[in-house]
Amino acid sequence: MVPSPCGWLSLPKNLTTNLPHISDHIVEFDVTLSSRFEPTLERMWMMHHFPNLGLLTLTFVMINIDTSDNSEDQDDSKENYPPKIPQFLTLPNLESLKIVVKDQNEIGQDDGISSICQGLLNSASNVVNVTIYVSFYPDFTPCTKLEMLAYTYVHFRDKWTHEEVYVDFPILTWMLDTCLDYVTRLTLSCRHDWNDLHEQIFMLPSMTKLVVLHIKGMFPLGNFLHQDHLPNLTHVTFSGYNRYGVCLPDTFENFDLPHERITSLDVDAVYRYFDQDVETAMTIHRVTEVLQSFATWNLTSGLVEIESDHDTTDVLAVLRGVVAWKGLAQTSVNFEVSEGPTFVLDADMEDILLSCQSLRWIRLLGFMMPEEEKELFEEFIEEHALPIRLY
Repeated sequence: MVPSPCGWLSLPKNLTTNLPHISDHIVEFDVTLSSRFEPTLERMWMMHHFPNLGLLTLTFVMINIDTSDNSEDQDDSKENYPPKIPQFLTLPNLESLKIVVKDQNEIGQDDGISSICQGLLNSASNVVNVTIYVSFYPDFTPCTKLEMLAYTYVHFRDKWTHEEVYVDFPILTWMLDTCLDYVTRLTLSCRHDWNDLHEQIFMLPSMTKLVVLHIKGMFPLGNFLHQDHLPNLTHVTFSGYNRYGVCLPDTFENFDLPHERITSLDVDAVYRYFDQDVETAMTIHRVTEVLQSFATWNLTSGLVEIESDHDTTDVLAVLRGVVAWKGLAQTSVNFEVSEGPTFVLDADMEDILLSCQSLRWIRLLGFMMPEEEKELFEEFIEEHALPIRLY
């Protein structure tokens, strides 16, 4: 049975006394502590050896300290004297490291934690898996065996300037440059400033060993999804875009498709959100083009899920894009509408449905049809053995 994580609201009284006797035997260490215990934690890694520690999770909860009387001096000091990286004892068997910082509301408030994180990375050359939720950018140069990196930049509002602090793409790229020769699985989640979309474009550096890539809600994206840049990439996921209103064509607009080695693609995005008829028609056309572009990929199966509150024009646009794909027998399309629009079975719809006979299945959920037209539609489905399911 795995014990629950320790939460340091106050330090255990016998910690200092007992740690020298137990540190050799600790294989998993999971602790949540307030930021005021940073010095104690730093001394612990300097003074005690953890030769068998394999999994380390540190969650810091930031505590506000009133520095209003000397905040100007402190800011000058931080600018002139960057945090010193502590020298910790070696952690030879540490394979998994997780760092989480919560409740930050001031620039530089996490300098001590950043130093501890870097000190741990410097002492753990054998670390394989790193997960961090922070507002700083570690240097992974010492981690030559790093394979899996999950990085989330935690955006916050600075209490002094009242400004939102977002990820800096150039610095993020520098951070990734320090591990690009090792990482095979990468997850990035960085909320961006919507008022600065055209000033910063995220360009993933060339990572020759990367196999699995998951990007959450980052936008705009540069032209990095091609085989010359990421030669061993096979699995790609783009998620979180539906929450920010980023249109599907916009997500892929800078990509030079295709990437012949990618066999798995998972995309979660808005595919239409305009009100004007002309812009809507243009967006639907772009959706068709984007989906058609995947026909040259080596995708062996597919699942396209569409949530909409519009008419069957959406169905036409998506099916016209999907019908050109390879591996249709293992591809499914699911349409779910929320406001009960009428399903129109006209000549264009009949033609595209007949072209999709090889699909695994098409689900239509929430559409309305007069009873007589529904019966005719069901007869059409049965006559041509179409893989269509009505709900």
